[in-house]
Amino acid sequence: MPAPADSSKTRYKHSTHHEWQFRPTAFVWVNARPVAPNLMTIATQLRAWLLRQSNTLPLWPNDSASATPPCITNPYAASSCTLAIIYADIVQSAHTFGHAPHAIDAITAEIRRIRTHSEQLLYNARLCESLIKQLLYCTAIPEKDYKSSALGGLLEDDCTACRRANRPLHSSSYLGCLAHRYRLCHEIDHCLHQHILETNTRRNREAAHANIASFSPSSIAATLALHNASCKTTAETLIHMLQHISHIECAMIAELRCAIIDPSREWWKGEGLSDYPSRT
Repeated sequence: MPAPADSSKTRYKHSTHHEWQFRPTAFVWVNARPVAPNLMTIATQLRAWLLRQSNTLPLWPNDSASATPPCITNPYAASSCTLAIIYADIVQSAHTFGHAPHAIDAITAEIRRIRTHSEQLLYNARLCESLIKQLLYCTAIPEKDYKSSALGGLLEDDCTACRRANRPLHSSSYLGCLAHRYRLCHEIDHCLHQHILETNTRRNREAAHANIASFSPSSIAATLALHNASCKTTAETLIHMLQHISHIECAMIAELRCAIIDPSREWWKGEGLSDYPSRT
């Protein structure tokens, strides 16, 4: 097992960051040669759309009529594209409800406010989970370790490999592992980690399981004001989280492209790619 990165100076000092390498699934392959990274800049594109810097949403290229080989095979890229498009539709519907004239009563307005609030919280968390897994799929970290993990487990989880080896107990962070390779630990541990943790907590408290935001019908004007303020806060939080995920996303794609261009680097053949400890 490799020595974990020193995380004693981070805010979450009990969560270690392990070294990792890419595996063959990091690439799209044609004729036994890697030709493209097997992931997409989904966080980058969605953030630009939310900031009105682009009119383009991340679309799954393999479903396009113009799609030609090579095709991306990363399953989390596909789900992330779908979640991004759904989230964009939620944002547009929320904007219409919050700014267009309505001939509805106060109770109906409150129902729509709570529904929109719940949808945004749910999809904020689902998007971050899927985007992180898209990146993890390209690494030698075993998929079975994180496939069924919810967002909280991607932030911090027990290292069962050390437990079974009778090593000192500690937790590790999948997100931190991704950031560590690109020297982004500080901004992840001290900023993104906290934002995602708060998003996950709010999702669990206000939009998941049996929990829901309180139902308090008021005047339509007051309901719409609360709705617009909630949408603004939730969207701004996601935009900030997408910025950090985008940093890892772009760094990973840039490294993979360099590996494809440089024929002297043959580690992509699949030999000795994994130095991450399996949890089983």
